[in-house]
Amino acid sequence: MGSSLVRGVSISHRYLASPDRSERLGQRQRMRLFRWAAVGIWRWDKRVWIRTRSENDAVVIEVEDNGVGMDEATRQRLFEPFFTTKDTDRGTGLGLFIIYAIVRNHDGEIIVESEPDVGTTFRVMLPVAEKSYPQMNAD
Repeated sequence: MGSSLVRGVSISHRYLASPDRSERLGQRQRMRLFRWAAVGIWRWDKRVWIRTRSENDAVVIEVEDNGVGMDEATRQRLFEPFFTTKDTDRGTGLGLFIIYAIVRNHDGEIIVESEPDVGTTFRVMLPVAEKSYPQMNAD
């Protein structure tokens, strides 16, 4: 179960939740989150783990890496527009800002856990929508 978005980075995935629910985040936004995780990895054994699962009334999407991690000051600013740790010619600082807005727009939440020299985990939680069925007339 591995593939690579960035050369030299191994991506492992395990999808446990119904994939249709995690589609709310959208493939483009998930790829941005995965790529952002992959870019932060500078170790020899570069890995990104992607997991989904159902938890209570939500679908949880986790993206974890074993990269350089980040300090608390950086973590606190991650979702600010135009905040970036990259050189000015390498990013605009809008990727995580956009992901955060999309997740919040769907009544979701993002939790970030990170430790310098250990890695980072992004946990996206999206509520499960109730299915609505059309009314049938008994004529």
